[in-house]
Amino acid sequence: MDVALKYNLYIAATTDAHLGTALEQEAAGMDHRVATLFLTQGEDEAAFKDALEKRRTVGLFRDTFFGTRENVQTVMNAVLKMSFTKYSPSEFLIGNSGEMEIANAGPIDVELEIVQPDFRLLNYPRFVKIPHGSKVTLKALRIDGPNFKGLKVRVINSLVTSRDQLEFFLEAQPFDLNAITGKGTLSNIPDDLDGWM
Repeated sequence: MDVALKYNLYIAATTDAHLGTALEQEAAGMDHRVATLFLTQGEDEAAFKDALEKRRTVGLFRDTFFGTRENVQTVMNAVLKMSFTKYSPSEFLIGNSGEMEIANAGPIDVELEIVQPDFRLLNYPRFVKIPHGSKVTLKALRIDGPNFKGLKVRVINSLVTSRDQLEFFLEAQPFDLNAITGKGTLSNIPDDLDGWM
């Protein structure tokens, strides 16, 4: 992969497996077979040729996205959508709490590590798996609701060099803070922290 990046070659996922693709996929326990994603502006031959010439490809192998940082991030921005769904301001020690939904419209599961500084998840460790065609709800403390823009994440099942995973800022969809804000009282303390103070 580093050679492709160094010499600006397009990145493609290939296999020399001699088994049928369904058997290969099933044997490896993969959600998706080996594929090359072309980031095109259309569906005709010219669009695919243009994507290939401009190196806008991402390899998908063993449920991992391989490609340049820019191209893998383009795929992640297309398949992952985050919505800020609930906000509870609080004057108590635990601070403001909130909930976010991350939806995955892609064909495979996406595994994230939340690397946002000063962010505390309540219902997950910092690692979250978002199943394909599904969504997860994150509950967190230390949310600055009026200034919430999104979360810094690392995509565990990605490689943008032979050693580095994609790290990027997953932006929240536009939201109406007044519509999602609840009253901050002791009754809004998350169940996992009830009795904690």
